[in-house]
Amino acid sequence: KLTHARTTSWAADAASFRRRSYGLSMMSSATQAQPQVDSPTETPPARTVVIGSGPAGLATAIMLARRGWKNIVLYDRLARLPKSDDEKFWEANERAYNIGLDLRGQNALKRFGCWERVESCTADVTGRMDWVPGAKEPRETDMAKARGYTTKIIQRDRLAGCLLEEIEAAYKDTIRVEFNAECKSVTW
Repeated sequence: KLTHARTTSWAADAASFRRRSYGLSMMSSATQAQPQVDSPTETPPARTVVIGSGPAGLATAIMLARRGWKNIVLYDRLARLPKSDDEKFWEANERAYNIGLDLRGQNALKRFGCWERVESCTADVTGRMDWVPGAKEPRETDMAKARGYTTKIIQRDRLAGCLLEEIEAAYKDTIRVEFNAECKSVTW
């Protein structure tokens, strides 16, 4: 039994609980062009509720859907974010919190089938500048060359917007997202 009410404030993120509860692994080197059902490891419940539509909640819903789960509902206290290609909004957003996507994160998004959508909204991080005490000039380090891949950065909410767009495009019959809905209690 889930009790919820409509609201417009932030919800707490329960990502670590979701990962522990379902034993999800978000790391893979597999690449998928279209949504595909991963091999289910258990019988899915008739209904699944995920609290929070941030990157972790949306990724959890996608992974469950890929494992064959149906009737997945996400609840979030906030309103829906603007589309990921709304440059006017994202360039003016002063509350941006950037997330770095290393190779593991990029491979996970490839497995979800939404890397191309996400990558179109990222910026490259190829290196860093180190200011060593007493040195006249900073030292530049080419991290992309040293690691063999380029780290990408994206605003957290824009990443969530990309994942939401993937759900709307590929999982609309399996995953439903309810915005402006606060979880008041859960009975197990």
